[in-house]
Amino acid sequence: MSVSAGEMDPKVFAFLCLIAGVVFLILTIAVPIAMVADPSGDLCETTAGKSLNRNEQQVCVPDDWDETWVAEYASAGDGYAKAYIGKEGSTPKIHRSYLWENYHADLSGSWDYFSMSVPVHVEGTLNVSCGGKKCGKVRMYFLSQAEYDMAVDEYNEFHEKTFKTPFKDFDDDPFYYTYRADGPDTYYLIFSLKKDKPTVMAYDISLDYTVYDTSSLTAMDCKDNQCEFEGAKKGDILITEFVSQDDYTYCANPHVHVCAGGSEPEYFDAWIHNLDINWSGVIAVAIIFALITLVCFAIGGVFVYKFLKKIGKIGKKVVKKVEKMEEKREAREAAEMQAAAAPAQPVYTDPNMQAGYAAQPGYAAQPGYVDPNMQAGYAAQPYPGQPAYPGQM
Repeated sequence: MSVSAGEMDPKVFAFLCLIAGVVFLILTIAVPIAMVADPSGDLCETTAGKSLNRNEQQVCVPDDWDETWVAEYASAGDGYAKAYIGKEGSTPKIHRSYLWENYHADLSGSWDYFSMSVPVHVEGTLNVSCGGKKCGKVRMYFLSQAEYDMAVDEYNEFHEKTFKTPFKDFDDDPFYYTYRADGPDTYYLIFSLKKDKPTVMAYDISLDYTVYDTSSLTAMDCKDNQCEFEGAKKGDILITEFVSQDDYTYCANPHVHVCAGGSEPEYFDAWIHNLDINWSGVIAVAIIFALITLVCFAIGGVFVYKFLKKIGKIGKKVVKKVEKMEEKREAREAAEMQAAAAPAQPVYTDPNMQAGYAAQPGYAAQPGYVDPNMQAGYAAQPYPGQPAYPGQM
């Protein structure tokens, strides 16, 4: 049988609140310390995106060279992510291509996207077709990182803006679209459908990147999924890349995560940031956890107080009952002691008892009783076996 919060035993609820208070008290101390010891820092403005597809690069031109900058990536990027320091304006550029086939966006009152990191320049084509009940209501957008940040809120809801590039009616025929964009930046191809009707967008996207040639650069030393750009100075560019080692230059059927070759990830999360301590974030986290801690202890304390108050009332009743029992016991013992201390009474003698009466059984023998009426001259009464007295013959 389940128990609702309103039916929960106050003692249990108080205990849970106190335990939660202890946990949040620990977090109040531990989380800010962790944020200071291992700061997440600030993202590089030119690489605000957080993923790398095959054959892509992220390029950072730091806005503050006094900070320490690092490239960080998810564990899926182990062995694939490489970090370099190049020279802005003198590092040569090359082209890399990749084709993403058979991608799908399943829409029903929702949105989906494909992101791409563009270090220098990108050109490409999009072949897209639509199937479902509301193809005419699907909108497509090609947004920069700044535009994307404006369109997507903290609840991950997409809001259509004036910078959209919509195609009002996909129908059932494939649609061909070309695009181009300059970097360093991250771009998003977005499909959005406000109507709550199942609709599927199928597309192939071909990308031709202009990237920096890293073949003559020395890769940075990376530890624990972080590569620190040691020795970087003004005029340098910081590069993170994921170069496919497969002989294939396309990825197909990504819904089951099988790309050409099958040995490399389709993409992995990666970002370039500094190690600046976000003190406002540290203070905010400490305050939030501290407030939650106080609330938990306050709620738990109220229930503990009520519980102890209730226990106190029961305790008073028990004490009174014990006192009454003690009073009765003391009265009984006093009566017994008084009875034991009383003096012995003299043996009662019947004043009518004459000295001549025969002793009663169980008593000490008394002197023989003499009947005062007995005349000395009276003859003794005859008893069997005795001679008759004179005169009785």
